[in-house]
Amino acid sequence: MMYGSARFNAWGSARGFASGEATEMAKEETINYFCEQYRLMFEENIDGYIKNFSSDLK
Repeated sequence: MMYGSARFNAWGSARGFASGEATEMAKEETINYFCEQYRLMFEENIDGYIKNFSSDLK
């Protein structure tokens, strides 16, 4: 699932640029954006499981 998400997000991001060169120039910024967004979403969800562990995972 993670591979598919990464592939889809790379495709969606690349479509937003006019060329491969422009995509490459924004590569690091794009990667940082997706990593930070994933981190925020993961933290939100793991905190929910921590808070509700006994009801959600038992």
